[in-house]
Amino acid sequence: MYLKRISRGRLLTTILVAGLLALILSYYLLYGVNRGAAEENNINNKLAELFVKSMIYLNYTRNGGWDTYSGVSHYVSISDNIDELIREYGEFKKYYFYSTVFNQSMPTLMRKLWTAYINYYYAANASKTFDEIDQRLDKLMPLIERSLKSLKDCDIDTALRIYNNTRSDVLDTINLIDNTLDKLVRINKSALLNDKHREIVKQSINTLYKIEDGLTKYINVMDAIKQAPEFYMRLCRAAHGQGSLDKGSESMAKNILNIIKNPQMGQATDEAEALKIMIENALNQHGSSSGPQGSQNQQGGGGSQGSQGSQNQQGQGGNQSGGQQGSQQNSGQGGQSAGYYNYTRTD
Repeated sequence: MYLKRISRGRLLTTILVAGLLALILSYYLLYGVNRGAAEENNINNKLAELFVKSMIYLNYTRNGGWDTYSGVSHYVSISDNIDELIREYGEFKKYYFYSTVFNQSMPTLMRKLWTAYINYYYAANASKTFDEIDQRLDKLMPLIERSLKSLKDCDIDTALRIYNNTRSDVLDTINLIDNTLDKLVRINKSALLNDKHREIVKQSINTLYKIEDGLTKYINVMDAIKQAPEFYMRLCRAAHGQGSLDKGSESMAKNILNIIKNPQMGQATDEAEALKIMIENALNQHGSSSGPQGSQNQQGGGGSQGSQGSQNQQGQGGNQSGGQQGSQQNSGQGGQSAGYYNYTRTD
């Protein structure tokens, strides 16, 4: 009985001592730590490595996405690499953040790096959804191109069949773009470490606006035709010299032209341009004006969810999220050259 009391007493003492030591250690880590120069350099270098990787992956997904959207090449996903990077961010914050950020004697460089941390973390997360967008575009763009070609050839059944099978995927992609833009516009560019990184973020936003604009125009054109396919058939036959326009088909022609007056749609641009020329010729042949319309475009079938098909000048992205204006890009290029980083997969 006596031994049991001693054992219980020792156990209680051990627990109390361990708790006291844990409190002292926590205080030491949070407020009293005095890191050596070597350890500080290690933290700084690790943060810089995470930041550079974030920009490499964002730059890769941006350029890869633009090339896929334009039909230049197929996209090779780096989702595994991005997931690993995001995991590294979490691990690094877990082991180092609270033991350094509350240290009043923390060097200026380390404080600057921790300030940048959250902004580069946003970039890493944006590259993850950008990668998913790119994989979707790789499948969608050939189908969008084919459906527009079918429209031009008056094969409306094929065009609408393709559209009905892809509409939800296109809208999901537009939603993913909005989600990615939300992450990118949160980035405080002044907290990034150099102008090249700021330019990558700026051009990533630009590229997403342009892709979203093309997808939104496609949705608006196809929804308008889906609402009244008989009007489009009259329009297409008239364009091929097989009949004349009536009021309904003429109205549809002007509506479609208003949507695709800038026919940039990535890989489907040539077919969109051909469709535009065909409709203009039909209107001209039947004595109708094909000038710009003063009325707003109709949103067919509900349009795109949360993305309106406003018209933009060539080289400028579609909807402007959060009031931020996407600056112009050269047509056929998704912003800064992919040659800024030469990325090689490690898996």
